[in-house]
Amino acid sequence: LNGVDRPDGRAGFARHFMSYGSLKGAPQSSEYFHAAPWLAFNSIQRWPEEQLPSLARDWAASPSKPTWVYEGRHEAHSDDSNRPEQWGPWQMRFQAWQAAFSGAFGHAYGHRQANAHGAKPDDWARATDTPGAHSM
Repeated sequence: LNGVDRPDGRAGFARHFMSYGSLKGAPQSSEYFHAAPWLAFNSIQRWPEEQLPSLARDWAASPSKPTWVYEGRHEAHSDDSNRPEQWGPWQMRFQAWQAAFSGAFGHAYGHRQANAHGAKPDDWARATDTPGAHSM
């Protein structure tokens, strides 16, 4: 840490909220650092079907710290088992509402093309003008 004195007398980042973001499928911030004094809030990167147990575990942890979904499923996501049309505006709203109603303090929206997965440099601009992006 940078050695700045905090109001509580500990050295550390006095004016910064800090968290930790891990890879999808890896242990999340609360599993590594929940009790660390520098961790202001927890971050999870989960699929919708996995975020409920993560949020419940974080709610039960002590000391109490808020959690947000910093990366969920991206709109237009595709892989071996999913087609882009399976992840449209409805699914984006579903994951965001599921997070909010499960106690998360926030949810970050993502689009496959906006997150540097596009084939063309201007794909991110089109991706921010989608029904899912507008509804988020």
